[in-house]
Amino acid sequence: MSEDTWVWKLGGSLLELTDFPQRLETALSRSSHRPVFVIGGGPIADEVRRWDQRFGIGEKNSHDLALRAMELNERLVTTVWPRAVLVADRPAAENAWRTDRVPVLQTRTFLETEEPRNASETSPVPSLPHTWDATSDTIAAWITLRLRAEGLMLVKSIDRPESGVADAVDSAFPYFVERIPNLGWINLRTIDS
Repeated sequence: MSEDTWVWKLGGSLLELTDFPQRLETALSRSSHRPVFVIGGGPIADEVRRWDQRFGIGEKNSHDLALRAMELNERLVTTVWPRAVLVADRPAAENAWRTDRVPVLQTRTFLETEEPRNASETSPVPSLPHTWDATSDTIAAWITLRLRAEGLMLVKSIDRPESGVADAVDSAFPYFVERIPNLGWINLRTIDS
């Protein structure tokens, strides 16, 4: 991917905003990046965590179910945001940009393809943990590295903490983000639609 490509990770809790597509359009209008969106699991992934605590389904099964939660949210975003389109790989993202669409990555499909490729390379991106230590923020950071994107934009419900990003992300995130050239932060709740 090119220098102007950034992964934009949209927090799943923001999908409760009925005007989130308009807010995202406003945020994108202030940016010169070509975005690839990764959509978080939000409350659905939180429910998966509760299932794991209640039923002991294990971190691998929980990881798989949380990816399904992200998949559901990806479909919601592309259903209610007219410019958004699901993509599974780099060529599909390139095609979306050429047609003035906003690519929303099918995260589970992308990981199923890229994790084995990554494992077979001589200089791979560090492996993605399939545990609760690596939620959608870390998954987005890993995808940023795999796409060789210029940066990662975290689109959250809160302002960037003065105490540091580590206070608002999962525990694996700092290990991956230190390898990313640029990190941005947007509180989508403060953007007018």
